[in-house]
Order: sequence, then structure tokens, then C-alpha cells
Amino acid sequence: MHSRESNYEDYYEKMWTANTTQDPNQVNLETDIVVQEVKELYEKRSQVGINKYGTTLENSTQSTLEFIQHLQEELMDATLYLQKIKHLIK
Repeated sequence: MHSRESNYEDYYEKMWTANTTQDPNQVNLETDIVVQEVKELYEKRSQVGINKYGTTLENSTQSTLEFIQHLQEELMDATLYLQKIKHLIK
């Protein structure tokens, strides 16, 4: 096993141990790498939207219908990605 892989596994083992408890209220999400990665992705995606629309989602003045249209388009894109993935794994 390469040193980097070993360090990676050691890191995740430590995070698992640090976040595993019988009391779910005791889990520290700040050390949950999965949660942190998703938060980072959301922050990056939010910045893309700010750059594109010139405002945050919170301060957006788009109508409910416009939000529904955006969501519909995103979901349509998602189905296209799923179809492509299905072709890739066949």
C-alpha cells in the first residue's frame, strides 16, 4: 500500500472513530469529511449562481414560477446524466 493511501485510510479511520458514538447528539460534524465536502460543494455552487445572477439565492427576486422552471430544467438535466451513466455501465 502506498504511503498516501495509508495516510488517507488512517485519516478516515480516525474520523470514523472520532465521530462514532452511542449518542448521536455527541457527533462532531465539523470533523465529518463527507459533510464538509458537501458544504464546500454547496458554497462553490452558490458562488456560480452569484456570478451568473448577480445576487444570492436568498436575495433573488425571481418569481415562484421562475424557480419552478429552474428546478424543472435541473431535474431534466439530472435524468440525462442518469441515462448517460446507464450507457456507461452497460
